[in-house]
Amino acid sequence: MGSMAVFGIVNMLFYLAIIGFVIYVILKMLSHMEERNTYLKEIRNELRKSNENEKVNKDEHEM
Repeated sequence: MGSMAVFGIVNMLFYLAIIGFVIYVILKMLSHMEERNTYLKEIRNELRKSNENEKVNKDEHEM
């Protein structure tokens, strides 16, 4: 009987470890996606700034 109780505890710990690992992977993925979005926003802002400068320079040349 004692071995069955130990097996039940080990089995439960195994499933808890799997659930913990899945949660860890999800949190890591979300963190990575947030970093990527921040980086892409910086690129977008630089491109917008560059396009505005080109537009101003183009308008100055037309005058």
